[in-house]
Amino acid sequence: MALCSAKTDTAINHHSPREGASTHLKTMDAFNQSLNLFESFERFQDQLEADNLLKLQYSEPSSRYYVEASLNGKREWTEWAYDEHELDLLKQDAKDCGYSYTVEKV
Repeated sequence: MALCSAKTDTAINHHSPREGASTHLKTMDAFNQSLNLFESFERFQDQLEADNLLKLQYSEPSSRYYVEASLNGKREWTEWAYDEHELDLLKQDAKDCGYSYTVEKV
């Protein structure tokens, strides 16, 4: 029995010290690469902040339109449009289906 456990111990410790050092260097290379990438990201973010590119610019609130389409007094669908183009498309859809529609600017 003692002989089997001795063989098991030698089977477990088959790596040489040199191989362990190689693994350690690969781990350190990966760590350094990650650290360099993070530091590069921080420098880029600092530059964006210095150039005021991270701040949101004020914009005028856009118009919204509430479109309601109906057929013979029965509401068929309602939809929101957030610009003139979307509004035109919704109005055309209602016309193509033979619906009457109302538009409310919100």
